[in-house]
Amino acid sequence: MLTPEVLLFRAHGVNLHPNSRLEIPLRSITDCHASVRWLIVRTDSS
Repeated sequence: MLTPEVLLFRAHGVNLHPNSRLEIPLRSITDCHASVRWLIVRTDSS
């Protein structure tokens, strides 16, 4: 999910940890690349 402030990833329902989530503040994203199976997001801390 993309909001005005964060890029939010939530685990799929059949995932081993269905309540897992990752929030990346948009201000920390320096680059982003999408391919057929992946979304690669680089941040200023990576």
